[in-house]
Amino acid sequence: MQKYGELALPKENEEPWRYTDLRLFNLPKSSGTKVEIKIEGDTQFVKPLNTSDIKNFSKLFVPKDKIDFLHAASWKDGFLIQVPKNKSANIKISTNSDSSSHNIIILEENATLKLFYDYNCFGETTPGTDVQSASKHTGVKACISTDVTEIFSGASSNIQFVTTRKSQHAYNFSTMLCDLQKNANIKWVFAASGGKLTRIKVNSIFNGEGASSESIDMFTAKNGGHIDITTNAEHIAQNTTNNMHSRGVLYDNSSSIYRGLIKIDKQAQKTSSHLHGKNLKMSPDTTANSIPSLMIDANDVQASHGDSTSKVDENQVYYLMSRGLSKDQAEKMIVEGFFDPLLSRVPEEFRNVVEAVVK
Repeated sequence: MQKYGELALPKENEEPWRYTDLRLFNLPKSSGTKVEIKIEGDTQFVKPLNTSDIKNFSKLFVPKDKIDFLHAASWKDGFLIQVPKNKSANIKISTNSDSSSHNIIILEENATLKLFYDYNCFGETTPGTDVQSASKHTGVKACISTDVTEIFSGASSNIQFVTTRKSQHAYNFSTMLCDLQKNANIKWVFAASGGKLTRIKVNSIFNGEGASSESIDMFTAKNGGHIDITTNAEHIAQNTTNNMHSRGVLYDNSSSIYRGLIKIDKQAQKTSSHLHGKNLKMSPDTTANSIPSLMIDANDVQASHGDSTSKVDENQVYYLMSRGLSKDQAEKMIVEGFFDPLLSRVPEEFRNVVEAVVK
């Protein structure tokens, strides 16, 4: 907390914060006090996280800026998932929070985990106020919430990590990191719809030969909200595979920044790593920024990145309206078609709930 007090807010001219200027958001001075966690499924593999667990298991999260130190100083709750060797688990976790939580997931050799993590961050309401419909100026006090999830994926383990992020009248900062050992695999799926500010960082670290990852991220921003998404892939071992896909839709006067970094170390030969991003502007007042990056020190790899931003095709809208749809119905159908290529990659049992967040 002392370090948090000493540090200034990150500035927009710092590369990790380009296009997200925290000085414009009037952040609360501290996080809240509430973390409610509901666990369903194979609960025998889950327990509440405590400070001794952080000391024993936390290896990936290293505080670097003021927001990170706020999390390190103020996290109040979280969960620890441990799936033993050759075991399988199917778990659903729902969190309502205006504060900070820390989570650790450990998969031993050949373990399998399907995890659905529904994270909701809402500002504090005065008594009798419905936060779902409350005006941003009446009855609601904005909050700042941080959460960190560290994943340790053992040899030949497999994890499906599906998370939805819904926030209203809140500033949410999320960090997710995964250490992948030999032949381990992770499938990231995250869907976000935010109010004031939602910032998500996802790092996949390929420490074992044959490790693989696929990330699917979808987001929607409305009503002047700002979405900040970062997906990084750090290839340290050879013969690893990675594919990252991102799609976002912006309404009203909202804004977004998507960063995608593929980093391939010198010894990480035979790596295949690719990044694809698309943004759809539903209003001329929206702003979409993208920074796809490659840092490659190996010479026997396949790597690519690409990103595009477009507005709604008026010819498509006109065609659908000529078939009897209203303009709103036509635009809704176009948005659905925009997200469908990524939704088809979402595991079927989670597809409907992910679709509900972004559509």
